[in-house]
Amino acid sequence: MEQLRDIKGLVEIPFPTLWLIIAALALVCLLLLGASLWYRSHQRKKAHSVRAKALLALKQMDFSDAKEAAYCFTHNGYLVLGENSLHVKNFETIVQDLEAYKFKKEVPSLDEAMTRRMQAFIKEVSHV
Repeated sequence: MEQLRDIKGLVEIPFPTLWLIIAALALVCLLLLGASLWYRSHQRKKAHSVRAKALLALKQMDFSDAKEAAYCFTHNGYLVLGENSLHVKNFETIVQDLEAYKFKKEVPSLDEAMTRRMQAFIKEVSHV
């Protein structure tokens, strides 16, 4: 029993690490917020670059090959299309008229009116 007498009472230990833990959590939250903002801006830039590439492909499209022009216009037109309802309607009517130039082995050449409609649509969308 003599050995038990040297047990001392509870001693308060200073706990400055609480502030370190709070600061570390705040730093992690700030880093996560910064990373999410960077990711969102990166995705926006990526979306704009896809639109720019599609618009460039539309502007450089060759109208002499009707089948290739129809497929190129349909694919890239969807990528360039904005939220303007007039553009959407115009695009859908052109795509519907281009169905005659798709899915066939031999297709006639694009008539002049269709070419002008496609070029007018490309000009409208490129100014947005």
